[in-house]
Amino acid sequence: MGYEMIPKRLRVLISASQPLASYLATSLQREGHAVVRTSPTDGPSGVAESAERYRVNAVLIEISNLTQPDLWNRITERLIRSKVTVIALTSEKEISKLEGLNVDDFILFNPDSSPSCNSTEVEWRIYLALKGNEKEEEEIIRIGDIEIIPSRYEVWAKGRQVVLTLKEYELLKFLATHPGRVFTREFLLSEIWGYDYYGGTRTVDVHVGRVRSKLDVENPLIRTVRGVGYMLEEV
Repeated sequence: MGYEMIPKRLRVLISASQPLASYLATSLQREGHAVVRTSPTDGPSGVAESAERYRVNAVLIEISNLTQPDLWNRITERLIRSKVTVIALTSEKEISKLEGLNVDDFILFNPDSSPSCNSTEVEWRIYLALKGNEKEEEEIIRIGDIEIIPSRYEVWAKGRQVVLTLKEYELLKFLATHPGRVFTREFLLSEIWGYDYYGGTRTVDVHVGRVRSKLDVENPLIRTVRGVGYMLEEV
């Protein structure tokens, strides 16, 4: 089966020596992808800074240039956690250097041939790795400084895990999935606690107060709409 058109525009950072970097950059740009190049002498810090500055979704690293493997692993681990695909470029004789290296995939190239690798395969390997990351990515609800991870019933505020009761969590999640909308206390009571709950709307007020206190952040703010109810402000 032949290759079809890559279904999304890639933003790729290449850290490789000449002529491999030039060949890959030219090939990817010809197909409409955005390319950023860094010098192998920039090291892992230079790659990390450029990846963040240009918001790339893939990084190609020639491993023959790698020094400081522990530092590289910390950088690549950080990139992968940020859903940036990291692919190693290696020749057959240096493939052993992949051992212990934290990457999503690797591509073999032959420095003695021209071209040294198949640029179309490079495109597709990047794309497939990105698709794999998308499938593995957990659903995360982000509002300002708050992250809600529904699959684990976790809430984080500015990198700090916030421990909520089940009803506090459900209340926050409901408001966070409807930012900017105002809900009455009666509606929230029936939505979170159920129609047969006899605690009264004061229950909603108490839980909102507890969530605000535990989050301890300025934004997003669960705002009281006087005479109506509550809303989570969009930020």
